[in-house]
Amino acid sequence: MSRLIVVLLALAGTAQAAQDLDAAALAAFTDEGLLHDLAGRAPTPLLRSLRERRLYKRAFECPAAHLTQGAAEWIADDRALTVAVENSLADELGLEAGEFLLDYPVKTQMLGLDLLVQRPYGEVKRLTAAGWEGAINLPKISEEFYQSARWLRVYTAQRLAINPTKLIALASRSAHEVRARINQGKSLLDW
Repeated sequence: MSRLIVVLLALAGTAQAAQDLDAAALAAFTDEGLLHDLAGRAPTPLLRSLRERRLYKRAFECPAAHLTQGAAEWIADDRALTVAVENSLADELGLEAGEFLLDYPVKTQMLGLDLLVQRPYGEVKRLTAAGWEGAINLPKISEEFYQSARWLRVYTAQRLAINPTKLIALASRSAHEVRARINQGKSLLDW
């Protein structure tokens, strides 16, 4: 599922670059038709790889539980910064822009519920994400599940070894620090 999200985000970025595809036009395309149309409008290494059936390789993954609290949130929250980091890291690693993808998906409502539940004595109660006071603490369970299910992943156009310690250190930096480092033209892997 995560690879699909990365691909869709990258395609969405390509569609934004094309700027004249609206929702109705996107919905009318088959998968192959969309790839062909986007390749004509705004070609990228990712589109080329998808059309040639050369999927990106997972180069790194780390569960959120192994990151410090709040680490890597800029990857999920700031798409422009994430793309700048991806392209900077691609350059550092000898790849073309668009051949290095970061993925740290956000889904804060892992247990979003709204169910009617019949209790043992016939009473019907609504179970929502707030849980049942004194019985089921769904917000706490949801947060713990979210942190255990969330992974930071890196995909690359070709197999390559990436130092996990350096990637975790980068992900642990604030968006401000990362943006400043990019603006200074300095390495993102060697701080």
